[in-house]
Amino acid sequence: MLAPNFGSIEGNYVMLPAMTYFWRIRTTTSTKTGSALADSDWSPWSTRTFRTAAVSSNTISPVTTSVSSLNPTLVWNNSDRLVFYYEVQVSKDATFRNEPGAAFLYWELRHGAVSNPPNSSPSRMPSRWRAAPATSGGCGRASRATGTPLAWSSTYSFTSP
Repeated sequence: MLAPNFGSIEGNYVMLPAMTYFWRIRTTTSTKTGSALADSDWSPWSTRTFRTAAVSSNTISPVTTSVSSLNPTLVWNNSDRLVFYYEVQVSKDATFRNEPGAAFLYWELRHGAVSNPPNSSPSRMPSRWRAAPATSGGCGRASRATGTPLAWSSTYSFTSP
C-alpha cells in the first residue's frame, strides 16, 4: 500500500486503514478466447481477505492555531503518511456534545490529499477543533469490523479577530 501523493493531479487511489478487503480469483485451462468462454470453463472462485494496518489519532498535530480572518482554515499535520482521510469536528463546546441545547457542532469528512492546502478544513466558527482518521469509507472513524470508533486527536483551540 502506497502513501497518498499529496497535491497530485493524477489518480491517487489508496486503501483506507483498519479495513478488511476481499479479493477473488479463478482460472481456466480453456484455449477459447473472449466471449466464447462459458462460466463452466472456469474454476470455482477462490476468495481471500486482507486487513490494512490500524492507525491512531496520536499522530495528528495542528499547523494553524491562530487565524487572521473571520473565515479561518484549520490546517493539521500527520506524521503517519498513510493517513489521508479524516473526520473533523469544530465547536465552541470543549466536550463536542451533539445534543439539544449544546453549542453548535460542525462535522465533516475531509480527504487531506485533495484539500487545499493539504490536510485542511475551512472552519465555520472560531473555537475548538479535533480530528481523527476516517477508517471506513464514507462512514467516518468507526471501524466497520468492530464498530468501535477511533479516539479523537487532542483538542486544539483558536480565536479569530
